[in-house]
Amino acid sequence: MMKFLMKNFEYPDSIDNCLSTIYIEFIIEKDGAISNIKAVKKKCPQLEKAAIDVISKMPDWIPATIDNKAVRSKFILPVHIRPE
Repeated sequence: MMKFLMKNFEYPDSIDNCLSTIYIEFIIEKDGAISNIKAVKKKCPQLEKAAIDVISKMPDWIPATIDNKAVRSKFILPVHIRPE
């Protein structure tokens, strides 16, 4: 996951000195698809949009299971932004 994010994250042209950690929340569906991607603890709209864009391009995940049955699960991903 981290290799995918590092390889595919596109820094916005202007980030207005808002380098920090942003938190992106999403749902992993029963089939592993990612849905309902949104920023939580909003700090920097440009970086949040870039993080949402790259997460929306991620391949499907392996879904969580309970009693050997796939279930939906929520994931909050902290994204630490550092200058290039």
